[in-house]
Amino acid sequence: HYGVPYQWGPNILMYNTDVFKEAPKSWNVVFEEMKLPDGKSNKGRVQAYDGPIHIADAANYLKFHKPELGIKDPYELNEDQYKAALDLLRTQRTLVGRYWH
Repeated sequence: HYGVPYQWGPNILMYNTDVFKEAPKSWNVVFEEMKLPDGKSNKGRVQAYDGPIHIADAANYLKFHKPELGIKDPYELNEDQYKAALDLLRTQRTLVGRYWH
């Protein structure tokens, strides 16, 4: 199988400068429950994309945060890697206050 991308765009981590005096250093603020610099949880304060391409975002995050999965390409996952990405997105669902597309 071969594919050629016909669209692309940057992945931008937007954040509220009233909450973050300095830019977040990791995407963990959208994938893991934690207290933000304002002392409040990120639960319900995260917005995320609601399309299937977000699986690749989760896989890219896991590539660096769980190297034992052996993810080389976030667009070509084996069954265990795919399951791990889906599990991460299921966990993220508890943090998301709004999905957008």
